[in-house]
Amino acid sequence: PRFLMSLRAEVVHAIWVHLNVKGRLLVLHLCWIIGELLSPAMCTDCKGDILVFFEALERLAYEAISTAPEPIEKLRRRSNKSEPEAQGPSASGAGSDTKGASEGSGADQSPEMEESVGSARRDSGEDDVSESAAKTDHAGDVVFSPRFIAVVIASITKLGTKFPEFAPRVAACLLKMWKRFENDDAEGTDFVRDRLIDSLQLLRHSAIASSIY
Repeated sequence: PRFLMSLRAEVVHAIWVHLNVKGRLLVLHLCWIIGELLSPAMCTDCKGDILVFFEALERLAYEAISTAPEPIEKLRRRSNKSEPEAQGPSASGAGSDTKGASEGSGADQSPEMEESVGSARRDSGEDDVSESAAKTDHAGDVVFSPRFIAVVIASITKLGTKFPEFAPRVAACLLKMWKRFENDDAEGTDFVRDRLIDSLQLLRHSAIASSIY
């Protein structure tokens, strides 16, 4: 495990370089290694170096909060507030004009012309490019998956129980994460909430947790 201390700069650098869809599995394992291998026994004379690893995990935790999509309930409340502003005579008039213009333009195009345009787009590969771009944009949203977030929570909790000087910052971070994911009904969020509850309980009983880890 001592190799982790000698390569601390490289490990932390790799976390941020590979924090993307392709490299998220490597980052996940690096986070797990940090929480699993670091211990006070192996770094009695260099506890300041542990701060580098801790701050990397702490930053990942806060990025998970900032990059996670908003809960559906918040989006619904926001859309309900904006609906009255969007409605009105001018909006309805503009909508009818737009509808009439679209109907007129659609009537001018014959089925033969639409078919020829569609075949030309398929031949040029425009449809494939647009589909691949959409998949890439969607894939970028799953870097902080529930599993990834749970590993970050577990690793930062282990550091908080092994090194008491980090415990207050870990507790504050976990409480902010709980506030963010408490009412989130996205798929897999239950797993994140369960891990947060367990981690907060372990921090309250740090003496027991330190003997486990």
